[in-house]
Amino acid sequence: MGFHKRLRFFLVAFLSCFCCFVSKAVAQSSSPFNFTQDGFVDAILVNIDSEKKLDWSVLSSDSNFTSTVTLVGGEDFGRNGDHLIPANWTSSSTPIIGYARYKKGTGVVWTVLDGESARSVTFGKKAAYHVSGGDYDNDGINDMAMISASGAATMRTNPFSGTPTDVNVKFSKRHKKRGKAFFYDPDGNGDRLALLVKAKNRNHLVSYDIAGKRTRARFIGRNKKAIRDVVPIQRPNGTDAVLLFLNRSAGTMNVRIQDPDNGQILFNKNFTSDKTILVGDYLDASGGEFALRDDDGGLTIVNPWTDPETSTTITNPAGVVADHINVFTFASTSSGGGEGSSGGGGSLGAVCPSIASFGAGRLWKPAADAEDNRRGKPALLFTGGSKSGVSSGAKNVYASNGEKICQLTYKASSIPGVNNGAAHFFSGWVGGCSLTAGQMASKARQAAGNTNVYVQWKGSTCLNVGDPTGRKGSI
Repeated sequence: MGFHKRLRFFLVAFLSCFCCFVSKAVAQSSSPFNFTQDGFVDAILVNIDSEKKLDWSVLSSDSNFTSTVTLVGGEDFGRNGDHLIPANWTSSSTPIIGYARYKKGTGVVWTVLDGESARSVTFGKKAAYHVSGGDYDNDGINDMAMISASGAATMRTNPFSGTPTDVNVKFSKRHKKRGKAFFYDPDGNGDRLALLVKAKNRNHLVSYDIAGKRTRARFIGRNKKAIRDVVPIQRPNGTDAVLLFLNRSAGTMNVRIQDPDNGQILFNKNFTSDKTILVGDYLDASGGEFALRDDDGGLTIVNPWTDPETSTTITNPAGVVADHINVFTFASTSSGGGEGSSGGGGSLGAVCPSIASFGAGRLWKPAADAEDNRRGKPALLFTGGSKSGVSSGAKNVYASNGEKICQLTYKASSIPGVNNGAAHFFSGWVGGCSLTAGQMASKARQAAGNTNVYVQWKGSTCLNVGDPTGRKGSI
């Protein structure tokens, strides 16, 4: 894979950015994915303007990620809810920006900015896993792939060349349902389209190369926790290992790197993180690095190949930061499972890259019992560990297609310690949308065809409310 230092394009949302956008993320042969041409991966920034359009720039690696460089043509390119697909689509040495969008009756439309012109191709289905960023034929130009619900998969090489080539393979339907899709290059001869499948608390890897050759490997170590993400990370020898990003507990994630051939564990450590991880060749060191977002919005880059590992912290970027491997689907999801730029499908994955359920310390009340305008309208309360790290900024409420339908605003309690010292957010308070739960459900149905809603919590995580007319969680 030579240059495959992956950019993963599930965007990392910061509370300071407009509507907390995050869409679910590298293939290189002669140079890394690098706009500033200094040999290292730049961190892509995307901001959403007041018209919900995307403005692209990069945190340049040649400034140690402290300077922002605006990308030519990147203003108003794409809209909130699109999946980002920047890659080396037309040249092995020139990265270009792009986005994918589902169009009813047509399919998944991939659009890239080639010079000053936008070019589009249609590839994929609503419910399929779409994989952006691989280089299956090892020519330095990125390719597309998809895995349908049945397990039938297609790798399309040189998709924007006018003469693309499709290679069809078949995963089992069971593996597709249980697996996490990604790609990796185990030997420097090109990427393999892969699924990491969890079965009985153990993981195994199933993959195909461009010739249709199938391989399977069992991974060492038991895994009782949910797999948040699977991505390739380049080893010092230039081939890929497989990085597993595992849920451990609230605020704690496990990073495990394993050999794709035999499953041997190469790195294993817990980190405090908001469930966001990026991968790329960020530092002047052998092999690739991964970056974790902390509670303050900053990024810590970790080199796992030194003993002990070394790390560098980047100051908080102003906007949504991303890398360049993206696995996404446009199928709706009510639980946050499956693929979708890490954590959700379609536009929901854009605004809620991570989705959690209501539990202890988190309460959704469909009707507040206050005596002012808050009365009879939803309230959101946090206590204890669920309150820790929650900002006092407004909490957006989204339909299941990612459309914002309401916002809840913070009100400091006039009674110290009430409700176990909870942080309170209300629909009916100043700056809130003032909708009742029934009205929220109606707006959600109009937007997405169902009444399920999701509300921002902290970092890039949303809570799955379901039907807003019901009570959820406890404090």
